[in-house]
Amino acid sequence: MRPWNAEISADETQTQWNPLLWDGIAQFYPWRVHYSRSLIDGEIPLWNPHQFSGTPFAANAQTAVFYPLNLLFVLFSPVRAFGISAFLHLFLAGAFAFLLARSLGIGRFGATIAGITYEFSAFMIVWLELPTLINVATWLPLALYLILRSMDRTGPIHAIFSGLALGLAVLAGHFQIASYVLGAALLWWIWLIVPRARIDGFSAIKRGAFLVLISFGTAFLIAAPQILQTLELAGLSHRVRDVTTAGYAAYIGNAVPLRNLITLFAPYFYGDPAANTYWNGSAANFIEYGMYIGLLPLILAIFGALFTIRWRTVGYFVVLAVFSMLLAIGTPLNYLIYHLVPGTSALGGPNRILVLFCFAGAMLAGFGGHWFAQLAQEEYRATKRRLGYRALTVGGAVFFGLFIVAQSLASAQLTELGIDPNQAIAAAFGQYLLFAALLLAGLAVLGLYTAGLLPKPFFAGLVILVIIADLFAFGIRFNPKAPVEQVYPETELTTWLKQNAGHGRLMPINSTWSLYDYPEAILPPNSATVYELYDMQGYDSLFPRLYKQFVDNHLEMDSSPRENGNMLFIKSYVRDWPLGTAGYVLSEEPLDQPDLELAFESESGVNVYRRQPFDQYRQVYLLSASQQSEADAGEKPTGRAWITDRTPNEVTVQTDTDERARLVLADTFYPGWIAEVDGVKKPISIAQGIFKAVEIESGEHTVVFKFQPGTFVVGTFLGLIGAMTVGLGAGMAIRRRRR
Repeated sequence: MRPWNAEISADETQTQWNPLLWDGIAQFYPWRVHYSRSLIDGEIPLWNPHQFSGTPFAANAQTAVFYPLNLLFVLFSPVRAFGISAFLHLFLAGAFAFLLARSLGIGRFGATIAGITYEFSAFMIVWLELPTLINVATWLPLALYLILRSMDRTGPIHAIFSGLALGLAVLAGHFQIASYVLGAALLWWIWLIVPRARIDGFSAIKRGAFLVLISFGTAFLIAAPQILQTLELAGLSHRVRDVTTAGYAAYIGNAVPLRNLITLFAPYFYGDPAANTYWNGSAANFIEYGMYIGLLPLILAIFGALFTIRWRTVGYFVVLAVFSMLLAIGTPLNYLIYHLVPGTSALGGPNRILVLFCFAGAMLAGFGGHWFAQLAQEEYRATKRRLGYRALTVGGAVFFGLFIVAQSLASAQLTELGIDPNQAIAAAFGQYLLFAALLLAGLAVLGLYTAGLLPKPFFAGLVILVIIADLFAFGIRFNPKAPVEQVYPETELTTWLKQNAGHGRLMPINSTWSLYDYPEAILPPNSATVYELYDMQGYDSLFPRLYKQFVDNHLEMDSSPRENGNMLFIKSYVRDWPLGTAGYVLSEEPLDQPDLELAFESESGVNVYRRQPFDQYRQVYLLSASQQSEADAGEKPTGRAWITDRTPNEVTVQTDTDERARLVLADTFYPGWIAEVDGVKKPISIAQGIFKAVEIESGEHTVVFKFQPGTFVVGTFLGLIGAMTVGLGAGMAIRRRRR
């Protein structure tokens, strides 16, 4: 992609184009850079002036501005902090799963299986480049652990702490995954309260409801700085979607195809994106449909579901695994949720609920491992046969039965698609051998232990070793690496733009995007944030609908590529853009337009044009007081305006005019912006249907535009109450310990 193609040439062994992996570098890296720079400068970044001609920043949940662990991006350079954050969250996910398993009565061996399986399951590994999903999922086992402690001790302290864990899950930045975490937590509360209600009656329900209220109330308070802003932006964003039949069809169309169930047993059945061999649609599908938890953990999970189902909490994880899989593959359950649960229509699809399947599968594997270690060598009273043989026979039959069903479904659907399933199986034969060897090694260890030929410590060590080998064989190559110096390197083009563009906005001409091959693009969306330039285009899961309508109307077409509705491109050059929109046009193709002057030609093949007359296309300009746009009748006022200082949330403009005028800041209007003229607050109006404007009198003035959304103020106040609530809980816990 330009401008980097002149600096870095792609080698012949490059990984397959995967648009979701691209999101890690195209969205999350620029967001973390903007976050880091702003906090280092002492400002919370509520606004991003670099994309979409200005757009809310913190209000997009995935920027995770209020997530405490993202301070790693302030303590370390963002390019290093990504690796540190990934390591930390994987470690915490495994540690919290281990802690939950121990609290459920699972021994260290089984709890270790649960922790390892969860932190290295497919969901956690394939989404690692998009950190918000992993960061949210990290807090699920801790929340369930604290809820369990709250119910066992029937006190509010652990309920408060469970609310903190749930609040952190929301702040971590992905509302879809957070909704699954909150739903799993609510089901867990109900699962624990119902048995007590059978004994203690209505009093148990009241006590439980009180603890649930404390937990979710604390979670809301902790996450309020994010929730309130995101809800406001969601209502004004391009992703507002009505609940319709067509919308449901699109939603369910993103469910996991039944043919992908085979990847529970052969994760690379459809090829390997890292080896450029994935053929089941876009390589992004490998991520979206990731469900692998390992073969030995899957067998142990079957043991857990079959032989420990009567234990107090095992049924919860069985229900969670089955329910999440039914939703992921698309069943009538989805219809109910789509129409009854607010916000579901704005989600991309139900497939990402696989996070709950991977979590439940890991916990069931922990139960199964614990049961097998404790009872495999026990004898039946009647037949004198050991329980381990029964488990291997019954569990193995279920395992291979599920495998046969999954492969049959894959074969049937591939045949419908006109693909020879025998060729697909032949192509996957090598990985069948690898994972079959790991499976046989695991079964051999289980069999030898059942026969009494392996001491328990050796058995435990070998089982864990096989699980690690299995999961690492699956995930070790998936996430690509690159030299640090190749992450948004300075190029001839970016250097020229930084030296010459100043506050001038850029209009890169990009017409297409691709799900299947490396797309051609000039200064791809969000690059401007990294290089501290100002761009009309952008890439964000939430951006103002008003701006998209503005661009669509001028282009007379949909500004988003068909492949990705979260991108906004300027697909062609149109002469009648309003003043201030953009001062520079970037194009691969030569543009022969009377209002464009060629200013620079880069080695990467990009032509940079300066719009003429250039002084009218700066980000600030003056109109006569009666004008709503430059197209209206009337003379331009005599005078000038220029930006003297700019931070994420504030723009300072100096004006000098001989008459009363309207000062226009060509930055997208959004609720929460205020203006001060010489320190006196003035109302902001909308110019050109999209930009911010304020009336000024003749003479010299200093005008300051500030972004101070009420949702941030109220949310911060509620967040402080939440922090005080957690502090109160901590104080109560310390006091109780001292007693």
